[in-house]
Amino acid sequence: MTSLGYWALRVMASARSVAYQKPNPENFWALVKTIEEDMERPLTFLSVMKGNSMSPTLNPRIKHGESGDKLIIRRMKMPNTRVFKGDVVVVRDPTKEDRKYVRRIMAVHGDEMVSDDPDLESYTLNNEYWVLRDNKLSKEPDSRQFGPVHEDNIVGRVLYRVRGAKDHDRVQNSSNAWLSDSIILSNEEKLYGT
Repeated sequence: MTSLGYWALRVMASARSVAYQKPNPENFWALVKTIEEDMERPLTFLSVMKGNSMSPTLNPRIKHGESGDKLIIRRMKMPNTRVFKGDVVVVRDPTKEDRKYVRRIMAVHGDEMVSDDPDLESYTLNNEYWVLRDNKLSKEPDSRQFGPVHEDNIVGRVLYRVRGAKDHDRVQNSSNAWLSDSIILSNEEKLYGT
């Protein structure tokens, strides 16, 4: 399917869902304007990951603070884009908006969080995600330090990593994300010269 056909399909699906949920014409046209603005941008962007907090999935031979894998990341602010348990995502630190981390989603909206500490009450995630680093030895922060991440702080899902000309592959995400991410990668492969 061409990129234009993909967008047209998404625009129609998004417009339909909002039109039925919120029949207010001002909301509908605001959504159309947002979609038009987003159509000007690629669905993915490239970023370089620093540090080894996601080793061995990403940057397995990198020391703390060094640059490593180049990542292709799918933007999450698009209509009908979801993240799932097991996805590797880029999140904004809820305590410092200018800091971003790559982490794996371990718990999603509706999951109950229970602590080993008897002084802490359990609670249910509400439009929030619990994210952890893969590298247990890393000192980099994750939800254990800054708490759950609201869905608005999820920047994107990591789709692909590149270490070199012969060392590159897909990042293992949830099976729910795999198919839609494959479509995005095939539509945008010309951006990255693959």
